[in-house]
Amino acid sequence: MVGRTYDALPVGTVIEHPRTHRITETAHRHFCELTDNTQPFHLDATAGEAAGFEGILVHGLYTMTVAVGLSVPETTEETIIANLGYDNVEHPRPVSIGDELYARTEVIARRHTSDEERGIVTMHIDTHRTQADATPDPAEDPVVCRFDRTALFPL
Repeated sequence: MVGRTYDALPVGTVIEHPRTHRITETAHRHFCELTDNTQPFHLDATAGEAAGFEGILVHGLYTMTVAVGLSVPETTEETIIANLGYDNVEHPRPVSIGDELYARTEVIARRHTSDEERGIVTMHIDTHRTQADATPDPAEDPVVCRFDRTALFPL
């Protein structure tokens, strides 16, 4: 699938991304290894429980990275020049091994660059958590990560 162009992303556009991602311990452990993160509650269920969680606490940046990946096919796949930044990142609820994540994107701002040759789009992404094999319901499923993603597009 190819993402959307600048012109196809007016402010107010809402995209419910169809794919979901199940958090596995193996993938999460690889993320921690790749990023040299040794925080015990990200790697050990007993440490997670001692910190007040249900077991291993999934790393917030892993959650955010999954959300970006879920959003790419319907937003920026093969259409952007670059990601410019991520702002207003929040992790209001924990994510655990076995949780299923899905994402929703809303275009909140856009403008031309000063040279009028490219466009900048800011998208707000909400990442929801649901139980494995459940039907996603954004009205009921908690938001576990939210952030704004800004990307540079050709005009």
